[in-house]
Amino acid sequence: MTYQNTLNVLFNLKKAIPNYSCDTEKNLIAIIGGLDSETSLHIANFLSIYKIPQALPLAVCNDNCYPGYSRKRKEDKPFCCYDCAPCPEGKISDQSGCKDMSNVTIVRYFLLLGFSEQRELQILHLAVFTAMYMAILIGNFLIIILVARTTHLQTPMYFFLVNLSVVDLGSTTVTIPRSIANALMNTTHISYSECAAQMLLFVLFMSSDIFLLAVMAYDRYVAICHPLHYTSVMKWGRCIQLAGGAWAAGFLNAALHTGTIFSLPFCSNIITQFFCEIPHLMKISCANSYLNEMWPLLFSSALGLGCFVLIVTSYVQIFTAVLRMSSKASRQKAFSTCIPHLTVVSLLLSTSLFAYVMPTSSPSFNLDEVLVVIYSVFPPMMNPLIYSMRNKDVKTALRKLFYQKLPNNKSVS
Repeated sequence: MTYQNTLNVLFNLKKAIPNYSCDTEKNLIAIIGGLDSETSLHIANFLSIYKIPQALPLAVCNDNCYPGYSRKRKEDKPFCCYDCAPCPEGKISDQSGCKDMSNVTIVRYFLLLGFSEQRELQILHLAVFTAMYMAILIGNFLIIILVARTTHLQTPMYFFLVNLSVVDLGSTTVTIPRSIANALMNTTHISYSECAAQMLLFVLFMSSDIFLLAVMAYDRYVAICHPLHYTSVMKWGRCIQLAGGAWAAGFLNAALHTGTIFSLPFCSNIITQFFCEIPHLMKISCANSYLNEMWPLLFSSALGLGCFVLIVTSYVQIFTAVLRMSSKASRQKAFSTCIPHLTVVSLLLSTSLFAYVMPTSSPSFNLDEVLVVIYSVFPPMMNPLIYSMRNKDVKTALRKLFYQKLPNNKSVS
């Protein structure tokens, strides 16, 4: 029967060869041997007698299985066709299948391969990130200094703005300087403990950022829709509680994700991002990280959805109140303030959500990096301009600050 199959193939009577192709091959010339089919071995031996060159045939194969799953070969199908079966309890997956977790190599450091390995592009990355980080430092530190030095800016709105500036400084400081240093020294190395700390702090600051944006939306809602009750509602004690709650919720979210991710074994130490980000750490995990990370992700999704609903509801109420204003100038002022706020919030939430739900096996690494830069770098850079620098009180305080730094023009007696 085997030799009959061989003759059928050679005389083009049978175009589908077991263990070689999931589809019918056309214009078959030669077959490579040495695989796990009796037919393939006999064909290879037969062709070698006549010194016919043998080549690897084309095959339509499955994509790789997700972490925590191993390949299970389909019966009566070519070797390249398989199902993805979850690994049993206590085992992890690698390229060859499931194996005991006791055999996992301990990862002591990671390699951050977020940008091109070409030196010219690394220098460009260094220059761009340095300029963006300097803009973030200057803008956010100016907000903090102005509020601290100006008495009439020490109100609940600017108190939340200071917290937002601290969050923006923190979220960029834990990622950008390390990326700049790696580009400067032409290295990609980051230790295991540094990666864990970076992820914990980044998730803390980004989570707190979203919670603070929701608190600020509520603050604006009370100020515009209930101005007579603003002082009694937004007392200093309540403002501190709201800000503290945002920080506490951010820390809880960060601790849940970091504890879950770094309790998993890793099959690789290569992170295709410029910092330790959750989706890319999940990608290199050997265990079924998606099931392990499900509850922290559900918790984060519930909090994020709650913040988004609060922000949208607040601004709907604000727009409704603004449209009822008789003064056209007041309406324009309110819209010019609220619309940029919504733009930043929408940009932050949409890009971060897309970056986290995008399949980790996607080959669009450049798109992934762009999305991460948009949600992690652009908002901290734009927030000082959108929330404060367009404000008349802030502009006045800024002019006074620079005027005080100028030498006094005293007349000589």
